[in-house]
Amino acid sequence: MEEEKTLRRNRKITKEIAHINTRIDYLKNSGTLINIYKLEEDAAKRDYIKSIHGRKK
Repeated sequence: MEEEKTLRRNRKITKEIAHINTRIDYLKNSGTLINIYKLEEDAAKRDYIKSIHGRKK
């Protein structure tokens, strides 16, 4: 019984991972993912610059 529950849960998790991977592939192919990474990188740079300028000397 316990083993059956584990198998069912693992199958569900595998399906969810496959679904997420499909979405990631779609985003990669459409170029959106690259833009998201770029936006995150730009935001990180902005935060870093703000933290430097915000410090008192």
